[in-house]
Amino acid sequence: MKLGVLTTAGVLLCAFVFTSAQAEAKKRTKKKRRARVFSGQGVDTATLRVDPVPLPSGEIWIYSVNLREEVRVNIFKGRDRGAEGSRGQGNAKLVAERAAARATDAVTTASARRRAEVARGRTDDRPSEGDGDEGGGAAASGSERAKLPGETEAMPEFDEKALAELDHVFRCKRTGETRAVDPRLYVTLSVIYDHFGGKRIDLVSGFRYQRQEGSRHFHAAAMDIVVPGVSMRDLRDYAESLDTGGMGIGIYPRAGFVHVDWRAPGEPSYRWVDKSGPGGKSRGKRPSRRWKKRRPNS
Repeated sequence: MKLGVLTTAGVLLCAFVFTSAQAEAKKRTKKKRRARVFSGQGVDTATLRVDPVPLPSGEIWIYSVNLREEVRVNIFKGRDRGAEGSRGQGNAKLVAERAAARATDAVTTASARRRAEVARGRTDDRPSEGDGDEGGGAAASGSERAKLPGETEAMPEFDEKALAELDHVFRCKRTGETRAVDPRLYVTLSVIYDHFGGKRIDLVSGFRYQRQEGSRHFHAAAMDIVVPGVSMRDLRDYAESLDTGGMGIGIYPRAGFVHVDWRAPGEPSYRWVDKSGPGGKSRGKRPSRRWKKRRPNS
């Protein structure tokens, strides 16, 4: 009897040890897989661009693949816009009317105020620790001015109505919320548009009113883009060549896009490769719990 009990206990103990070993092995495997999904590093300042980025035409032709809306504008006041104007879901007239309605004086004034604050280096972006599009580091002092790519003494004045149209296309796809996008992002977008011969740029993601507030998407300072007919590697390499300091650039081979962002003032440049699939299951990308109670200013 005792022998039988001891034998049973020994079998159960062996089974427990074996199961625990298997579970531990699975955990180690998952950690290794997660580690291989993302890899990033800071940028040696000696490799950053020294020469000023050429002043762009201001032209932007962009299509939101999630919202199925398209807009073609010039971000500089006094410049001619694209001949085709704004288009959305195949109906240019309706979308143009909607865009005009959205570009109210209140929206224009609010976005102009935020852009002025960004230009002076006075943003409410809270620095946070993290990798990828989660910017980190100390913010710049109020007297330090944010640097725009291609900026010269003759930098044209922004067309606020054109920026309002772009802001609407960059809106959060999950909540429909709009926020004034960092103007440096639009200048960079126009530089990219000019470089690749005026090809339409597809926007995968712009502003996201999400739970992970450390993301540059949450601060309307990031975009995930594709240029049809241009390889992701070529797009990534050219975006990196524009970095005079303070840009985050990542490539997503499986998801099929390149991420470009402007860090908060004073934060260093960052590069990464993210092999996660399209869509993403991160809870941080879900709408903020404060969405219905507290919405961001437009």
